[in-house]
Amino acid sequence: MERFKLIKRGLQAMVISDEWTSYREEDMGKANFVKEKILNDDWWDKLAYIVNFTKPIYDMIRLCDTNKPCLYLVYEMWDSMIEQVKLEIYKKESRPNSEFSSFYHVVYEILVARWEKSNTPLHCLAHSLNSRLYSDEWILGDPSRVAPHRDGEVSRERMKCFRRLFVLNDNVSKVMDEYSLFSMKSGPFEDLTCISRMHYMDPKSWWENLGAQTPLLQSLAFKVLGQPTSSSCSEQNWSTYALTWEKQAKSKSCPRFGFHPQ
Repeated sequence: MERFKLIKRGLQAMVISDEWTSYREEDMGKANFVKEKILNDDWWDKLAYIVNFTKPIYDMIRLCDTNKPCLYLVYEMWDSMIEQVKLEIYKKESRPNSEFSSFYHVVYEILVARWEKSNTPLHCLAHSLNSRLYSDEWILGDPSRVAPHRDGEVSRERMKCFRRLFVLNDNVSKVMDEYSLFSMKSGPFEDLTCISRMHYMDPKSWWENLGAQTPLLQSLAFKVLGQPTSSSCSEQNWSTYALTWEKQAKSKSCPRFGFHPQ
C-alpha cells in the first residue's frame, strides 16, 4: 500500500493513457474496475488511512524481528503502539479522545488478545530493569506514564521472575531489597551521576557502570537486557543448515546422514 502511494501519479497516468483502452474485450471489465479505483479520491483516502493506523503495528513487528537486544523495550512499545493506533483512528473519525469508537474497540481487542497470548513475566522483568523508565524526563514526557515499580501488573509479574530465578529465600529478599534501592533512587543510586544518566545512557551500559553495589540485580540486568525478542537469529542458522544439507544431499553420497542418491 505504501508503494501504491509512492507511484500514485504513475498509476493515474497509466489508466488515462490511450494504451489502457486497447485491452481485449474480455479484459475490459477488469480494466474499467482498476481505472475507477485509481481515479477515485475516496479510494486513495481509504488506502492512506489503512497505512496510517497499521504503520505503528508494522513498525513494532519489524523492530522486534531482529537479533538485537530489545526484550526490555517490548512492554513499553506495546503501550505506545496501541496509543498511536488509537490516535490515527480517532483523528480519521474526528472524535474526542474520550468518545467511544466501535472500530477502534475491535482493533484494540485484537491487539490486547495478541499481547495476552505472547506476554510473559520476563517482558515485565526486562521492562523493570530499563533504567530510562525511572528518569524524570521519561515520566514527565507523558501524563499517562508511570515508573515500572508503580505499575501493578509489572510488579506482579516481576515478583514471579524473582521467585523463579532465585530459589533461595535469602536471595529473593536480597534482590527485592536491591530493586527497592534502584527504583527509589536511594542508597548507591541517589548519586546525581546515577540519576542524571538514567535517561540518556544505554540501560546495559548504565548497569555496567553504576550497578556494582547491587550485584544480584546487576547480574540479572546483564542477562535480560542482552536478550533479543524473536527467533530470527535462530531461523537464519536453520536456513544455513538446510542449505548445507541440500548441497550434501545432491553430491554422490552423504554418509553423515546415511543418504546415497544412487
